[in-house]
Amino acid sequence: MATPRPTRTLRFLLAAGLIAASGALLPVTAAQAATNTVSLAVKGGSNHSIALGTASGTVTGTAGGTSVTYALTLCGQSTYPNTRVTINVGTGTASHWVSPSACETVTGTVTSSTAVTTGSVTLSGSTFYPGNTHTTYTSTQQLFFPTSPPPTPRPTPSPTQATRTFDVTATGGANNSIALGRAVGSVTATRGATTATYSVNLCGQSTYPSSNVKIVAGSATVTHTVYYQACQTFTGTLRSTHGISGATVTVSGSTFYPANTYTTYTKTRSLYF
Repeated sequence: MATPRPTRTLRFLLAAGLIAASGALLPVTAAQAATNTVSLAVKGGSNHSIALGTASGTVTGTAGGTSVTYALTLCGQSTYPNTRVTINVGTGTASHWVSPSACETVTGTVTSSTAVTTGSVTLSGSTFYPGNTHTTYTSTQQLFFPTSPPPTPRPTPSPTQATRTFDVTATGGANNSIALGRAVGSVTATRGATTATYSVNLCGQSTYPSSNVKIVAGSATVTHTVYYQACQTFTGTLRSTHGISGATVTVSGSTFYPANTYTTYTKTRSLYF
């Protein structure tokens, strides 16, 4: 008797089952290991002036795991009788020591009975100085094993050049009713740079005998003057000895009014980059 061929529906169901089975066998993405860079130094004695030892290297583990690996270079300095490094992770501990003036690279694995998320590395050294009292000093660095990799830091954008405009008028006299000088223009700079360029139109109004505009950016200063009701445009570059984060524009003018008392008035505006 001939064996009946599977129907199209049966073939489809068999294929779907194979796909589902193969999907169930796909590996789960493993948690990412985190490496802590260790850099420790311990000092003691009078004013902590005696170097007792150093430890540097790495400790690597996966959050939620139960073990970490380490590779550390341990150096004993003016310690007595030794310099010791201790790695604590979960319930697990590993410790190594070296003699004074000796260095050694130590490696190994620390296993914990509980899941690992944090830990510490402690460096210790001892001395009899001062006072002939044997004292042990320690320095500790914390370890962290995040459950997910830290986000990739965004690149810091480069500072961009900015132009700030201004319109400053100095007034004085009774109720500040007399216009004594007006400056209109702009200052252009990049925050943190040491130069700034400017353009300003200065008009002396009812001032006597002159109106002034002073522009300050960082340590740089420039002053321009016009007389009576004259107007003039000035341009230039300010050069500071340190980085520029802002500028100020000050307009000044003078008058004998009121009471025939000669008085100078000022008006200032601040600009920020």
